[in-house]
Amino acid sequence: MKKCFILFSRSTSLLLTTLLAFTALAHGASTTTYYVSPTGNNTNGGTESDPFQTISRAIQAASDGDSIVLRDGTYNESIFLGNWSPTDLTFQGHPGENPVVATSPGSPVASFSGAQGIQVQNIAFQNGVVEILNNSSNIGFQGCTFESPQGYSMVTVRDSTSVNIKQCRFDNGRFTTGISITGDSDDVQISGCEFVDNYSPDASVQAVIFIEGQTPVAGIHVENNHFHWTGSKEGRPVIGPGNSAGVIWVQNCSGGTMSDPTIVFTGNSIEDYRFRGTNDDQWYNPAYLKTPEQGGEQGNAFSILNSSGVKVSNNSIRRVSAYGVNAFLSTHLRIENNIFRDCGKSGIFLVGNQATGTGAAPNWIAGNRIHNCGWLKGGTSGVSTIFTGPGNVIANNFISGQRNGTASTVGSDWYGDGNGILADLDSPGTIIIGNVVVHNEGAGISMNRSSDSVV
Repeated sequence: MKKCFILFSRSTSLLLTTLLAFTALAHGASTTTYYVSPTGNNTNGGTESDPFQTISRAIQAASDGDSIVLRDGTYNESIFLGNWSPTDLTFQGHPGENPVVATSPGSPVASFSGAQGIQVQNIAFQNGVVEILNNSSNIGFQGCTFESPQGYSMVTVRDSTSVNIKQCRFDNGRFTTGISITGDSDDVQISGCEFVDNYSPDASVQAVIFIEGQTPVAGIHVENNHFHWTGSKEGRPVIGPGNSAGVIWVQNCSGGTMSDPTIVFTGNSIEDYRFRGTNDDQWYNPAYLKTPEQGGEQGNAFSILNSSGVKVSNNSIRRVSAYGVNAFLSTHLRIENNIFRDCGKSGIFLVGNQATGTGAAPNWIAGNRIHNCGWLKGGTSGVSTIFTGPGNVIANNFISGQRNGTASTVGSDWYGDGNGILADLDSPGTIIIGNVVVHNEGAGISMNRSSDSVV
């Protein structure tokens, strides 16, 4: 057998040795797990048997890629991470334990400013606000719980990217907004979370998820979440006339096109978001259609204002005070394959500019099931368009059981129409095709000042 020899010069051999050393370092780089316990001591080594006492001490000790494990108990401190902090840190609760991070009401309980690659798992946050700001990226929360004091937000995302909040619980929050996404934020995902009994004490404008001023590239996705109430009538907010509330609120956003929307709400369940109006002794009684002076009609599942490229699909909306979707001056929306049942007003309501009759078309409304909506007061059609301009398509929807109020129950100036589909007041060029519209108290399809339409 022939033997083969490879000869290296001294310089080549030194270069090869150096490359092998760097390769070994890259593949064998170790990370450290630090432990924290309220009964620990910051002079300890941060091991499982010798834990630190504070989270801030563990952050001080950590390097890139390390993990920080919180043992059971309450940590009365805030977590601050910035562009000066280690990257790719993981914070997690010890398996089977329930660590709580708490601070004074309204203060940041966790603040990420320019932080990179932070993952937080199975930790409860109380009283304070979680802030993700100033070009932070790759920030994730999984299995966490959030509870904020009255009048404050729970999570704020501003000017940050790649934020993932999944399988978390937002509990009993009396906030201004639950999750707020503003500034130049992109690639934000909220999925598999539960939102329970969330509302604002000041309902002038409130939302569980509030999205404003976004022009996303990768997009914002809110998927497979459950929003619901468990409390009694007396525990719910009173919404005065002229005020507004929406479970999901989108404002001044541009989310792509109708064929490729990048603000997407899909697979969510919204139940029992029913609010009280002033002097409301007949709360949520379908036999009593409330007057507008009581204000309670303002609770929507989705409020979309001056926005485009939004997709609302495969959601289940049941028992909300007002509209399933209330879209104002919004275009290139895809509202499809949703279930709207027992909404106080219309299942889907599109409204444009009253002066010009434009600004709420074209939009695609298809494959939705709308039943027994409109028990509140006027404007009760399953799908309503008003002042929208030309180009809306209403196709293949199933609409039944729409309510029609009478003057004796809502006053001489207000009435319910109970139509299946209404194209009203400067909504020309509407295409209405393939719908099943049955057992409604008003007309099946009503057209008013909507010329050049196709039915």
